[in-house]
Amino acid sequence: MPKSDAQSAYTPRRGRPDARQMVAIDRAILSTAQRLFLEEGYDATAMETIAGAAGVSKATLYARHPTKSDLFRAVVQDRVKQWGQMSNGHDRIEGQTLRERLLDHGILIARTLTNPEVHAFQRLLISTRERFPELSLVMYESGSRPITDRIARDIADATAQEGRPARDPDLIARLFLSAMTGWQLQEGAAHSMTDDELEEVARRIVDLLLLAKAGW
Repeated sequence: MPKSDAQSAYTPRRGRPDARQMVAIDRAILSTAQRLFLEEGYDATAMETIAGAAGVSKATLYARHPTKSDLFRAVVQDRVKQWGQMSNGHDRIEGQTLRERLLDHGILIARTLTNPEVHAFQRLLISTRERFPELSLVMYESGSRPITDRIARDIADATAQEGRPARDPDLIARLFLSAMTGWQLQEGAAHSMTDDELEEVARRIVDLLLLAKAGW
């Protein structure tokens, strides 16, 4: 067993697992599944392989995650939660204007997009989109949708304060996120993109959106 598996595998003990052991089991399953999904691909990774590498029985795995898609959903939700916790350390831009709020979101998105783990999930989803469209839906529901919801709320709040509420803040939020991720996917195919480069892109996108603000 590779060292990384040994570190994440659960060590069985006699008797009923206590609360700490239950947490260890869940963590072993999720970390092992994530590694195998990203290294081997979704369709090439069997539930039995995950159970063996995590050091748990198949019955234990299936009791927690009845299907492989359920397990993938849990992995994505776990990583999104971790990415969110990391973003809590983001130095937010002071101010409450619409441009400042959008720019703050853009910089946070830019830093997320340069996370190697996020790149790995993007590659996995692109490679399996036609065969396993439900995986992209999981990533959308657990990752993209919460982000656009937050951006839309800020757009609605800021434009209401200005006395000209946006007609469709959700659409603007989705266009904003799509512009950021689309740029990263397109230009990232040619060269690695840095935080600074993507943050500058975020500023340009915000300015372009605001130029069209009369049509919001």
